Amino acid sequence: MKTIRVSLFLTLLFLLLISGFAAGKTGLAAEHTWYNHSSLKVTIETETKLYEWEYENPDEFEYEEGHTIWRGDQAKQSFEHLLTIIDLTKPVISDEAAEKLSSKYKQIERITVRRIDSDNCIQTWFWNRGDKTEEALS
Repeated sequence: MKTIRVSLFLTLLFLLLISGFAAGKTGLAAEHTWYNHSSLKVTIETETKLYEWEYENPDEFEYEEGHTIWRGDQAKQSFEHLLTIIDLTKPVISDEAAEKLSSKYKQIERITVRRIDSDNCIQTWFWNRGDKTEEALS
């Protein structure tokens, strides 16, 4: 009887530990949802320069500004900051998001986001200067 209790205790402890690690990964994924994407690419086109952020699952990040390329943590941090402004849970990129981005990226002409999820489904968001967000929803 005592060995059954010990076995049950160890099994429950093991399950709690596993669920704790899974919750930790879920918390990270929920923050920026990297694990939900197979790939994610954001492009901001201005009158004078092209900016691109690219992510390939599980941990490849790249940021291009003109002819300069950053990879790794610096690119990931730039990407994470960008995704605090662009809300991928919305059906379109809002004019407000474009306005916030224009404080850093002057004279934005177009913003494009392309995501391929883990099921290989493609989703694309666009914002063009002069287009109204409300028109994109109708």
